[in-house]
Amino acid sequence: MKSLIRNCSHGSEVYLLQETGGTGNVESMFKSSSMPEGVKNLRQELEGVNWYNSKNSKIIKAVIDHETSHYISIKYDYVRGENANFQDGYWVNRNWINLAIEHYCDIWRDIAKDADALYPLHGDLSLDNFIFSGEGPVILDWEHFLISAAPLGFDGLYLIFEALWFEVNNRAPSRKTLSHLASMIDLMGARKCLDIKFLDNPLSQVIQFIQSHLSLWGAQLENCRNKLPVLMFEDKAIVRIDNEIRVLIKLES
Repeated sequence: MKSLIRNCSHGSEVYLLQETGGTGNVESMFKSSSMPEGVKNLRQELEGVNWYNSKNSKIIKAVIDHETSHYISIKYDYVRGENANFQDGYWVNRNWINLAIEHYCDIWRDIAKDADALYPLHGDLSLDNFIFSGEGPVILDWEHFLISAAPLGFDGLYLIFEALWFEVNNRAPSRKTLSHLASMIDLMGARKCLDIKFLDNPLSQVIQFIQSHLSLWGAQLENCRNKLPVLMFEDKAIVRIDNEIRVLIKLES
C-alpha cells in the first residue's frame, strides 16, 4: 500500500510516497512529479544518485518507475537506519555531524581537479538528508545535483552551518559548539576536501555563494526562502560567528 509522506514540501514540485508490504514494514519509496521544475529535479536526482553510487560502497537502488515527456516517477529501495533530528541543532547532533563530514570527505576528496575548479553539488546537504545505517552514512535527496557547480567543501560547510542555525537562531553560539564546528572545518582541510578560500569567513562565503548562484536551486528557492535556513542568519550574527571561528581554526591548525 502506498501513502503520501510529503506533498511538494519547501516549495518543491515533487511528491514523496512510501510503500509498505504485507507485514506493514516500509519496503520502497517513490518520488514523482508532473510539473516542469519537479521533473527536472528528479532527473537531476537520478544523475546524483548514479554519481554517488560510483563513489560509495553503500548503493542507493533507484529505478525509473514510469516516465513520459511530462511526468516521472522514481522507485527507491527503502534505506534502513537511524535519523538525526536536525532541528535539535548542532551540539546535540555533534556526533552525527562528525560522521556526516567524514562521509562527505570520503565521497568528495578524491575528485582530481584544478585549484579553482567547480565540484559536484548536492545542494541540500542537511542532516535531514542522511540515514546512518550499520554499513555507514547514506546521503539521500539529490534533487539539486549538478556535476560541476560549487567550490570544494560547500556542501559540507552548508551542513554544519545549517545545524548551527537550528541551535542558535541568530543568538550567540556557545564556545564549545563553535570549537567543535571549527574542528570540522579543520578536518575538511586536513582531508583535502575544502577550498582554502572558505577558511576566511566561512559562513559569509557559504551565504554569498548561494546568493550569487540562486539559479542553481531554481524556482524552489524563490518560492521558499527557508528551504536553505542559513540564509536567515542576520549580518551581525554572521560577522560574530566568522570572527570567532577564524580564531578557533588558527588555534587548532
